[in-house]
Amino acid sequence: MSTTTMRNQSNSTEDAEWLEYRKIGMTVMRKCFLTALFCLLARGVSLASLADLDFHRMHREDAAERLLQAAQYPEAQAAYDALAADAPDPVARKMAEARAAVALGLQPNRYADGLARAAAIDDRAYATQARMQLMFARERFAELLEAYGDEDIAAWPERRLPTEPPFGRPDVRGLAFFDRGRAFRDAGEHAAAARDLAQAEALSESPERRAVILYKLASLYSATGESERVFETYLALARNGRVSWHFFQGVFRAAEYLRARERYDEALEVIALMRPEAFRGAIGMHVRGLTMRGRILAEAGRYAEAADAFRTILDNRAVSVDGRAAAKLALGRVRVAAGDLETARKAYRTLADWEEAKDDHREQARTALDALDQPPQ
Repeated sequence: MSTTTMRNQSNSTEDAEWLEYRKIGMTVMRKCFLTALFCLLARGVSLASLADLDFHRMHREDAAERLLQAAQYPEAQAAYDALAADAPDPVARKMAEARAAVALGLQPNRYADGLARAAAIDDRAYATQARMQLMFARERFAELLEAYGDEDIAAWPERRLPTEPPFGRPDVRGLAFFDRGRAFRDAGEHAAAARDLAQAEALSESPERRAVILYKLASLYSATGESERVFETYLALARNGRVSWHFFQGVFRAAEYLRARERYDEALEVIALMRPEAFRGAIGMHVRGLTMRGRILAEAGRYAEAADAFRTILDNRAVSVDGRAAAKLALGRVRVAAGDLETARKAYRTLADWEEAKDDHREQARTALDALDQPPQ
């Protein structure tokens, strides 16, 4: 095949891949638009009134919030002060004033000023959430609980803040429950903390925020000895759908809970939630998932499938030497359990002679070989 032909084929492949990515991108954009439209309709915005939305103001609010999240507090305060000055309605004005109070209170030596400014806002939800956020940011947990430990947050009217990437436009009730829940946790009041975080999770519309809350909830249930609720929470986290570090933890811990109770089919269903696309840029999680799958299958007596899982790791050159060496050891154990001692010896011998592998892995392989050579008791 000539160089020109090869280059043309390469270009053709690249063009096809570009077109595929373009189609994917257009699909994502359409889904994002439809999702945004659905959210607006769910919040009571009619199609007829969409034209009346002030998208320029929403952009200004989101820009001000980005300044706040980036710890550019004086600039954020100025941006929110400007938004309060030309607010189209009282609710928008009070929201801007509350965020300006937070930006003020987070500046050096301005904590008391921020609290005072928030307290002057004539809106219980915005005012209290702003004060709670400042207290939590300054680690004034006892102060927060003394002031708002009995606050009926659920009775507040729905109020929203500007977009906080990647969490969307959060409900201030969810944020207040979250901060108070973490304050309760710091005080060692785990049951109260769990109640508040459960409320925060229920009020969260963002999969990313729900993942963070569910992970903290599982930790709290573990502290109170509620093992079944720990499992249920990790399972909910695994089914949350958005791939993240928290998602992987949910999968692994829920599957481990089921494996320890010999509920192997259910454990494998949880592992199967780790779809192939979840592993892009996460080879370590891929290896861990396959290792757990192989272990579960081996314990269930499904040795051929277990061996396939470990061979998948061995065949992937993107996996580190340590990862492949561990898989080689695991494959040997599976072969021993299946009674295929000769294949097990071959796996162990290959690892024992593998100069790139760590001494510990090679020594484990030699030990396993010695055990196989011992006469049966």
